[in-house]
Amino acid sequence: MRGETASNSGKGNRMQRRTVAQS
Repeated sequence: MRGETASNSGKGNRMQRRTVAQS
C-alpha cells in the first residue's frame, strides 16, 4: 500500500495517510 500512498500523494494525502497508518 506504500506505492498507492505515493501515487495519491496529491489526491487525498490526509485520508490516504490514515488508511495506510492503520494498515
